[in-house]
Amino acid sequence: MDWPGLLKWSMKNSEGSKLVEKDIKPMSEEDSKWLQEAFESYHFNEMKEIMKILDKLKQPETATQQDNDDRCNYIEDLLILIDGLENNRSN
Repeated sequence: MDWPGLLKWSMKNSEGSKLVEKDIKPMSEEDSKWLQEAFESYHFNEMKEIMKILDKLKQPETATQQDNDDRCNYIEDLLILIDGLENNRSN
């Protein structure tokens, strides 16, 4: 996405605002952190999810039916995520 282009377009097309480039100030560290977290919460990170599932699978088995069911579900989720990554690969 062309974020700088979107910003310029928004600045030109905002109602009643006559901002010029000199009015634009660097984003504060707090605002930058908030914006980064907002983008991360909006975007699904497949690799992060894969790592979470692998961490769950590394836990010692408890030999209960619930543990077996959970592990089967984790593996199914893992296969879906990996398959999705393969489908996104450009040739």
